Order: sequence, then structure tokens, then C-alpha cells
Amino acid sequence: MLQKLTKILASVMLGVLFALGVGTAANAYTQDDAESVAALSSTVYEEISSNKYEADGGGTKSSLVPGSKLFTKDEETGVYQINEKELGRLSTKGRDKLADDVAKASNKAVADNEGNENSLIDSTAKSNWIKDLSKSNGFGTRVMSAAQAEWHPDFDKAAEILKPFNGFISTLMGLGAILIMSLLGLQVVAEVLFITIPATRGIFGGTDTGVLNGGEKSVIIKGLVSGDARKAVETSDQLDSKALFRWAGYTFVKFIAVAFIMVFFVTGQIWPFINGLTDWVYAFTH
Repeated sequence: MLQKLTKILASVMLGVLFALGVGTAANAYTQDDAESVAALSSTVYEEISSNKYEADGGGTKSSLVPGSKLFTKDEETGVYQINEKELGRLSTKGRDKLADDVAKASNKAVADNEGNENSLIDSTAKSNWIKDLSKSNGFGTRVMSAAQAEWHPDFDKAAEILKPFNGFISTLMGLGAILIMSLLGLQVVAEVLFITIPATRGIFGGTDTGVLNGGEKSVIIKGLVSGDARKAVETSDQLDSKALFRWAGYTFVKFIAVAFIMVFFVTGQIWPFINGLTDWVYAFTH
């Protein structure tokens, strides 16, 4: 009798603990968080419920799964969750599109309600819901990746923050351009001297390229002559004219590249050039 009573009591206690555990799992949000997440998830659901997603096995009209079937509403919290059974019907392409649509609709909802003090939808609600959706099998990594793909640098705000420093930054850029051109000109003179007048080679450390790795004070003077100039002399059998042509061949690309960059830099066209290059890379990769 005592053993039966003990078993019954233990069963009741386990049942209570299980019920508490389920209740806690089902209601993982605080009340305020649950309300804001519910508001966001409802908005996203309305946005994408009419969309169609490719089922595994083909994208024909009969095999498309409506967005309304891919979510279930938690009656306790009002939050829409992924219906994993219906999600399992989707192809890889269908799951990727669903994740992309959820991320875009979430960002749109947050942006549309920004500054609205009466709205419950904000970036915290989005983070909480995306974190919750990321626990769904076969969907978690997709929705996290899609959400991160929507993060873009805000150059307008960055430029606004840097506006007070524009004068100082412009001065530094101008100073940098002048230093580059001046030091490059000085290096050209030093290298031509090094190649055409053998008596000056000792001043610049000779033809051994290893002198550029030293820690001596004279390394600054030696550094005026590049490894290309030393290599040109060393491989030209001490013929100055031959060495000069070889040096020109070695450094031609470098000078063209520097001149090309400096033209864009000095004329202020560096950003349009970078934007054009970025557009080309984007078009190529997509």
C-alpha cells in the first residue's frame, strides 16, 4: 500500500514538473517581449502568407506551398512559429526564399514603425523573433544568414558623423598626396644616380638587396633605392645603359599604377571609380 502511494505521489510530482517545464518552454518571453514579438510576427505573416514556395520535387503550380501553411500561431503568446512539418516539404530553394522573405519583411516592419512611440515593433522584437526562428530544424542557419545579409553600412550617417572633421581629413589627404609624389620623385632621382653613376652605389648600400632588411640608421638612405634598381644593376653585367632599361621595365607598371591612382585621388574622382568597380564586381559575382 505504501509503495503504491509512493508511486502515485511520484507520478503526480513528475506530471507537475513536466507541466511547468512545458509552460516555461512555451512562454520563453517576458510579457512585454511576447507582445512586441507577436506584433512583429503577425505583420510579417500578413506580408508573406500569400507567397508561394517551391516544394521538394519541383516548382510546378501544384507543388507550391503557400506561406500561410508554413507558420503556426502560439495561442498563448500570439507569436507565429515555423511549421516544421510543412517546412519539410520545401526544396532547398524554397527554404532559402522563405528565409529571405522573413528577413526582408522583418526589416521592413521595423523600418516602417521607427519613431512610432505607439508601436510595439522594434529591432529588439526582430532580434528575439529571429533568434526564436533559428531554433527550427532546417531553417535556423538560413534565417540567420538572411538576416545578416540585410545589414549594410550606412554611409550617409557615417559621413554626417565625420562632417566636422572634413577639413582636417581633406588636409591630411592633400598632405599624403604631396608626400607620395615628392618621395617618389626623390626615389627616381636616387635610383637613376645609383644606376648611371657607379660611385654613388656605396652610399646607397651596393647592389645587395639584403641591405634593405637591416636595422641601421642608414637604412633610410639605403631605402631610397629599391630592390628593383639593385637587381637591374646586378643582372646587367655592370652595363649602365642595359641596367637602366631593365630598371625601367621593372618599375613601369608601378609608376603607371601610382599615376593612375593619383589622378583619381587628386581630382576627387576616387569614389566614383571605386563605386563603378564595386558595381562591376557585384555584376560579375551575381
